[in-house]
Amino acid sequence: MSDSRKKVLAGIFMFIGFLALVAAFANKVSKINEATENLYQHPFIVSNSVQKIKTNLLQSQVLFHSIVESDFL
Repeated sequence: MSDSRKKVLAGIFMFIGFLALVAAFANKVSKINEATENLYQHPFIVSNSVQKIKTNLLQSQVLFHSIVESDFL
C-alpha cells in the first residue's frame, strides 16, 4: 500500500472518529438539556398539582357543608 493511500485512509478514519465524537457530544448536550428542563418544570408541576388538590378539597368541603345544612335529610 502506498504512502499516499495510507494518508487518505488515516484521514478518512480520523474524520469518522471526529464525527463519532461530535455525535456523542450532541447526545450528552441533549441529555443535559432534558435534565435542565425537568429541573425547571418540576416546581411548577408540583405547585399546580398542590393547587388542584387544594381546590378540590375546598369544593368538597363546601359540598359537605351544604349537604349537612340542607333539610333534605
